[in-house]
Amino acid sequence: MTIRILRITRHPLHPLQRVGLEIAARKLTGRNEEVEIVEHAGTISGPEEVLEMVKEYKADIVELVLPIGMLAAIVSNIRIPVIRAIMERSVDETGVTFRWRGYEHIRSISVETANLVSLDELQGDESDEIES
Repeated sequence: MTIRILRITRHPLHPLQRVGLEIAARKLTGRNEEVEIVEHAGTISGPEEVLEMVKEYKADIVELVLPIGMLAAIVSNIRIPVIRAIMERSVDETGVTFRWRGYEHIRSISVETANLVSLDELQGDESDEIES
């Protein structure tokens, strides 16, 4: 049998990171089996897409790099471990670099928000609406 990890991130998997991912998978599952990594580097439309991919690939673990709100929705609606890479961020005159430091198991996320202002509250010409 195999431990299958669905890795949803645009960041390439460094060889040392692969070793760390395999160790993390065995720790989380308690199984000493081969680890298969399925990578998805495309854009994710929402939590439902991630949940469908987990089913499709029959993943035992999912690694995610997603916005916090989407991550929270997934963590609260999934039965398999969700993990993410711990990255060290460095900034210098040449730009920003990230260095992998390990993996962490995301057990829960709580996001509490309060509405501050909405487009409907603003006065102005309809042509001023913001589109993205």
